[in-house]
Amino acid sequence: MAKFFYSMQNILDIKLKLEETAKQEYSEARMRLSAEEEKLALLEERRDSYYREYQEALQGNLDFLKIEECRYSLDIMGDMIIKQNDVIKQRSKELELVRQKLNQVMQERKMHEKLKEKQFDSFYYFDKSCDNKNKYIRYSPETFSSSLIGKGHLSSRKVFCEGQIFNSLKEASNFYNISRETIRQRCKSNNKNWKEFYIIEE
Repeated sequence: MAKFFYSMQNILDIKLKLEETAKQEYSEARMRLSAEEEKLALLEERRDSYYREYQEALQGNLDFLKIEECRYSLDIMGDMIIKQNDVIKQRSKELELVRQKLNQVMQERKMHEKLKEKQFDSFYYFDKSCDNKNKYIRYSPETFSSSLIGKGHLSSRKVFCEGQIFNSLKEASNFYNISRETIRQRCKSNNKNWKEFYIIEE
């Protein structure tokens, strides 16, 4: 049975793989940034703790050694927080670059999917059992009824359903385990959900 094949499917497959890789890279970059942000939060908690100790040391009997230790610890924590903020800025830049890369590959993938859809709309189906000598075309919704006039009973015509060609409505209904009328209505419908259901003409 004839089957649609996108002429640049290999490129689309590559784009899909690149997108998956880019998504993974983005996820990893996001995790690295989150880890550094957590480190910053812990440093800030420690700084706040030292500051509370410093404030307490200034109350009542002054403990100059404790005061000096707290000041020293606050200075150290301040330097560590500055450095950690620099690390976060770097991780944020890395994340943005990965995000831009992901957006680019997603756009390229979407472009090929649109091209694939356009090719599908203009695709001519061939029945391989007839050595591709018989050409099949899609009935347009506007000419669905008139195109069948004088060409035999509708139930005896071949039907294309989601990549497969069935010799009749009955064969298609048996395959999907639904009524022939349901198959018929799907073939006539303009609903995008049924765009791959239609009668074909030899």
